Parts: sequence; structure tokens; C-alpha cells
Amino acid sequence: MRPSSIRIALGSLALAAGALATTHAAQASPQDSRSPALVPAATTTTFGCPYQYACVYTDAGWAHGSPSYLYYSYGCYTPSAGAVDMYVYNNQTPSARVTLFSGAGCTGAVVASLSQMDFFYGKAGVFRSVSLSH
Repeated sequence: MRPSSIRIALGSLALAAGALATTHAAQASPQDSRSPALVPAATTTTFGCPYQYACVYTDAGWAHGSPSYLYYSYGCYTPSAGAVDMYVYNNQTPSARVTLFSGAGCTGAVVASLSQMDFFYGKAGVFRSVSLSH
């Protein structure tokens, strides 16, 4: 291969790699959609929720990565955010689950069950309590 052909081939390769990196970076950016599917594996703080925590947000909190409630220990919790829409994000370890219940004190119907990196959006009053379990 002639030196000029090698330079052209390397230049094309660099251009293609740059385009690929730009495309990947655009897809990996979570700020627009706030979708956990676009976030790397949960081992760090994600959307303001520290690793190994489950977090509950209001609409404004979700948009700014500022949870209203952060839960670490297994058990049942009743967030008292009032009559507002809420998001729940599970940033715990892979085997930990977050279960949302329609009643206070983890009673009533199961509204949702979230594994690691799952999130749930509920209109006001859809869930009233949160259980963290293994």
C-alpha cells in the first residue's frame, strides 16, 4: 500500500470513529428524556439517587435530579408528599426490589414492583407506600 493510501485510510477511519463517538454521546445523554434506560449500570448516583438507595421524587424533583425521599434500609415507608404526581427510581443492588402499594403501611394492592434501575411514574394518589426488600 502506498503512503498516501495509508494516510487516506487512516483519515477515513478517524472520521468514522469520530462520527460513531458523536452518535454514541448523543444517545447516552439522559438530560432530555430522563429515562433510566439511557444511564450506565447502577453503581453511582443516578438522577440524584445514590447507589444502593430507592428514591421518590415530585415532578420538579425528577426534572432536576433532586429526590424528596431517599430510602436505604429494607422495610416499609409512607412518603407524605401530599397530592402530587410522583416518580420512584430503584438504584439499589441487582437483587433488591421496590414494591409500591395502594395503601399506607404497605397494604392494599401492589401498584408496581421495580427491579434495579427501574422507575415508575404515578399520578397523585396512585401509590401510598413503598417497600424495600431483597
